[in-house]
Amino acid sequence: MIFMKNNAQKRSNMPYNRSAYRTIQILYLFAKEQPLSLADVTNRLNLPKTSAYDILQAMVVSGALEVKDNRAKTYILSPRMLSIGKGAKRGQNLYSVAHRYISELSQLTGQTVYLAIPSGKRIVYLDKAEAKNIITFIDDIGDENYTHSTGLGKAMLATFVLQGQDIEKYVELPLKKFTDNTITDLEALVENLKSVSKCGYAIDNKEGSEFMKCVAAPILNENRETVAAISIAMLADEMDRLGYESMGLLVNETAIKISQSIGYNGSKLFMY
Repeated sequence: MIFMKNNAQKRSNMPYNRSAYRTIQILYLFAKEQPLSLADVTNRLNLPKTSAYDILQAMVVSGALEVKDNRAKTYILSPRMLSIGKGAKRGQNLYSVAHRYISELSQLTGQTVYLAIPSGKRIVYLDKAEAKNIITFIDDIGDENYTHSTGLGKAMLATFVLQGQDIEKYVELPLKKFTDNTITDLEALVENLKSVSKCGYAIDNKEGSEFMKCVAAPILNENRETVAAISIAMLADEMDRLGYESMGLLVNETAIKISQSIGYNGSKLFMY
């Protein structure tokens, strides 16, 4: 992680893929109204006919859309899209439950607390509770980060190791080096992760940034699946003052509360 003073860096001018953006526009349109023809899509979104046609065909091939009427050449959303809606609902439930807890933890510790979810071989920040101090960490909601060099990622990876899973599915190889403390050997990373289940929290010991230290713990659902993690992030000197153990205990306790609130019935996070 990187830190900066005052406000987090603005990302309003981020570059984006035009075709991907148009695809999302079309999905939103179908969510409001269907069936729709090619002409309907081009007129409502003011898109070039050729571009709209190519996107519609790709959406049919991928299973996002179905052809409702071959004569009228109209399209409707595929039933497969229900899974996206269900996934969004689950994410909103996690967010709504966790937000209160991470806000309370941030107030209690005076530090920044993150909520992140797994996304392939990376993590994505879902929520962030910031303390009222002069330092604002630049990692923001929606940003991605690596699993091997963050406390959040390591907390999730530790549960996979405990389950006997192959963590190569969850890390980008080769392991990228950010600081002298970044673990870049896979076997060494696995050994490091084994200690997480013993103490109940993962540690980022200046592994993503020379200025930061973090403690993190996983969030489990009713099926004991790892669906997220939370972390307390702070400047390295501040962590040295407060101590890993005291902060780790707090992040573990909060992670258990969130997990139980979304259906987990265990009293500990590492019970495999």
